[in-house]
Amino acid sequence: MSNELIIEQFFPIHIGYANNPFHNELEKQLIDHCLNLKNTVKKGGHGWISDSTYNTCGTYNILEDKKFERLNNWVHENVESFADSLNFRIKPKCSEGWFNIYKKYDYQEYHCHRPYIISCTYFLKSNMDKPSKIFFKNDRELLSYSRNLQSDVWHKPEPGKLVIFGSYVEHAVEQNKSDDLRIALAYNYGG
Repeated sequence: MSNELIIEQFFPIHIGYANNPFHNELEKQLIDHCLNLKNTVKKGGHGWISDSTYNTCGTYNILEDKKFERLNNWVHENVESFADSLNFRIKPKCSEGWFNIYKKYDYQEYHCHRPYIISCTYFLKSNMDKPSKIFFKNDRELLSYSRNLQSDVWHKPEPGKLVIFGSYVEHAVEQNKSDDLRIALAYNYGG
């Protein structure tokens, strides 16, 4: 497994991903920390159809938590590499970060993170025998102009994997069909 940032072009969008070389060192500590926070932090992100999925969007910013600092720094480095590789004219600045906990049958419907510029998801915990993938929606009009004529694109939620994409890209998480929890961190970057 490579630790290098890879950028793929689908439809006319780019999706980057990288594997964290020190994920195993922090995995258990951060999983336990997220589960403990769930007991004390009010659920965020209201107005979803998939309202059983626990998240801390708007109620707990992981950017302000020292326990996430090493991981946050690694995420920021990869987002900067993504922006540099695509010749962004502005340096992206992280505005917010939160975590999502998916129990069995939880999912996340299609949505985007406008008005931000770059968003990303870091997979902290997932059952790889029954992974609930992240899907990126294919815009049929844009697809006709693309060199890579694929339908919707997805990534497996491999623990330690970071997926980076434009905030305007609609994405969803398929239903968790495992008895295991799926825990993912999310970040939004502005200019």
